[in-house]
Amino acid sequence: MEKIFYFKDVEEIIFPNKIIHQRLPKYKSFFDSYMFSKINPSLKNLAIRSVFGFINSVEDEELKIISDILGYKISINKINVDNIKNIICNINEIEFHLEDAYNYSEICVYRKENEVKILCWR
Repeated sequence: MEKIFYFKDVEEIIFPNKIIHQRLPKYKSFFDSYMFSKINPSLKNLAIRSVFGFINSVEDEELKIISDILGYKISINKINVDNIKNIICNINEIEFHLEDAYNYSEICVYRKENEVKILCWR
């Protein structure tokens, strides 16, 4: 039987699991920013943004990996995509992609080497 994960399930079960972190390095930026926000309570919104970003980015293949680690099949209830947008680009292209974030009230930017990830939400 498949268990449906919602926001709180993702935050309480997936984000603290170090094995999932190791098996899904693609999402390191979300896991790192979440952990950073837990160290600095004034950044509580960063934790929320990180979980939202993960939920809207995770793909079916990665859900299979998480299911194998947890020992039961899961699916994740996606958040309304009109309210959240993920942008991944090269550092040299960031100014063009920031225009896509114009209609969103909040943004979070993460950079690793030349790759920039931008999470926008309303």
